[in-house]
Amino acid sequence: MFEAKNKRGITLVQRLQLLSLAAIGVFCVGAFWLVRGVFPGGDGVVARATASDGTELCVTQKYNDSIAEPYTVSFYYRRPGKPWGWYYFEHEDLRWVAGRIRLAEQGTLARIYNGVTEVARFDIPHERFTIARWNRTTSAAQLWMHPAWKPENLVPFATGNTEPTTLSVEDPRIPHQ
Repeated sequence: MFEAKNKRGITLVQRLQLLSLAAIGVFCVGAFWLVRGVFPGGDGVVARATASDGTELCVTQKYNDSIAEPYTVSFYYRRPGKPWGWYYFEHEDLRWVAGRIRLAEQGTLARIYNGVTEVARFDIPHERFTIARWNRTTSAAQLWMHPAWKPENLVPFATGNTEPTTLSVEDPRIPHQ
């Protein structure tokens, strides 16, 4: 049977096969990124910076054991010699694969990015955290962590520890001096 070919000599059947392969490829790439975004494996610090005044800043994510609400993302900061302060960011976020903190305005403003999108800002001198999508600003840390707490403690699988490791000052398991 004679099949019409286009200018490049490709038949309609061949074009449909190529289109099908392309669609399968796009589907597979999309499925990979979806699975990567909602399944475990990304716990820990995803962005970190230190301001010129010595203030440490970091963004962490922790898997929630839920596909519907995969990751909790938090922002922490610590002034030299002080405990870490915590700010809520999101409790049902996808995994951050390319988080970063960029210091701007002579190191007094931290811009927080998930990929190329600025998602939050932290005014370092005034300790104000703003979530960009809601334009909501919180003027003080929502929780102060125990002095021994470190952002690296968020990865219980690395240490074999199965107890919660995000401990606050109010946690009764922590002896206070």
